[in-house]
Amino acid sequence: MKFSFLLCLVFILALSECSSFLLKEEAVLSFNEKFSKKSFIVQKDIYPDFAQRDKRNNLLFKKGTELKIELEQNPNWIKLRGFSLKENEEQRNGKIIIFIARDFLSEEEQETYSIKKVEEKSKKLLKEVFVKVENKAKSN
Repeated sequence: MKFSFLLCLVFILALSECSSFLLKEEAVLSFNEKFSKKSFIVQKDIYPDFAQRDKRNNLLFKKGTELKIELEQNPNWIKLRGFSLKENEEQRNGKIIIFIARDFLSEEEQETYSIKKVEEKSKKLLKEVFVKVENKAKSN
């Protein structure tokens, strides 16, 4: 009984050691809130450079496609998903356009990774669409 409790405790401690996120949760929430109201145009064709070699030539989004984006993370990775605005909202299937894996970062990078780095990477692929808002105030 004591052995199984000790084994369970060691297992929980091992999991908790690996469970810190690369980004602060508040930063991810803030990012998603900030960018949920915006749309973006793909600046160049986007391919999954993080995928297996045989899938790297699968086009994710063609240049000129209008997207919404959303950031996700777990303790082992960060994903920026793009959602095409041409698709019906219920049928939208987000595709990963940026993938950052903890395993490919040095210990120092893991400790210092920031939301600004994600934004910099996204700016290389996407350009924000600015919607011109007309002033409809009535003049008397």
